[in-house]
Amino acid sequence: PLRRQRQMCIRDRCNDMFRKVFPLLFTLSLIITCSSQEAVIEQDSHSAFTDIAALDLFVTSSEYKLLLSPDKFANIEQGFKDYWDIIQKVAEQENIPVLISENPLKEKRAAVSFLDTETLDLRKNRYLLRHKRKYKGDILPEKVEYTIKYRNRTAEEARSVDLTMSDKYYSKFDEIELETDIVYYSLLNGELDITYSVGNAFDADGSVIFTLGDVMDVFPSLINLDLNPDIPLVNVAGVIVDERMVQMGHLDFGKGLLGRMDMSVWIIVPEAGDTVLISEFSFDHDFFRDKNFDPDAMAQCRSFIDKLYEAKPDWVVPGALKAAFVFDNHK
Repeated sequence: PLRRQRQMCIRDRCNDMFRKVFPLLFTLSLIITCSSQEAVIEQDSHSAFTDIAALDLFVTSSEYKLLLSPDKFANIEQGFKDYWDIIQKVAEQENIPVLISENPLKEKRAAVSFLDTETLDLRKNRYLLRHKRKYKGDILPEKVEYTIKYRNRTAEEARSVDLTMSDKYYSKFDEIELETDIVYYSLLNGELDITYSVGNAFDADGSVIFTLGDVMDVFPSLINLDLNPDIPLVNVAGVIVDERMVQMGHLDFGKGLLGRMDMSVWIIVPEAGDTVLISEFSFDHDFFRDKNFDPDAMAQCRSFIDKLYEAKPDWVVPGALKAAFVFDNHK
């Protein structure tokens, strides 16, 4: 009953927020997009987490995500400060030490876009290609970080995809990563929405990917998609996201389980329509092949976002992966 009341409250509150903040068509189409994704979604959060822990395939990391109300970030600096205060208070109440970074509210800024064909051929095949340039002060250098991910509802399917790079490129990772993205209070089901992604990334001195053929040159396995390599890529929705982020430090859940914290705001200016803010708090941690985390530490880790919600439910809105908001605006 408590969980049902919580769901009803958040849905009522967030429906009202969406009517005020987002254009109606944007909201409706996002819900349709999320609802049409293939897969059976776990309704019970404990069962969903148990499935992750029981996987035969090695999951390298998990990220826990909470979407925050854009109303609270009309002044972005103040929004970061206010929610950082909430995080610290909740951590103190839960006896979770906070290992604060040297400058917890120092903003990092980046220009983020997603590349795909006009008809979203990569997206239709569950691939996402991100183009990211990080500011140095007020200057936006030419250096580009390319990240490709293949997302699915099962770890087995995600891990089966080969994202090995050709010899001309060098991966930023020691190994191809298998991650879980765990969205709390999701638009899809009101509970946890868990997706698995396998990813790889590399840096380039300027843009080097302009067509599907360029992607296939970096990741040869994509040739198997049987797509025309000459098809050009465009910025999805014509959007370059202005990303502002702070990295506050770590949550110490005990016995070596540390959650790296981020808070970010995406400023999205669609080709048509109003500017949209997407605000998110998240933390992530690695897994290790030769180490199992303490069950009590894992339980505290998994419940921390619920504790944040219980402390300040008016800060929370229905969740989705941030990229979904960009793709939903693609015409």
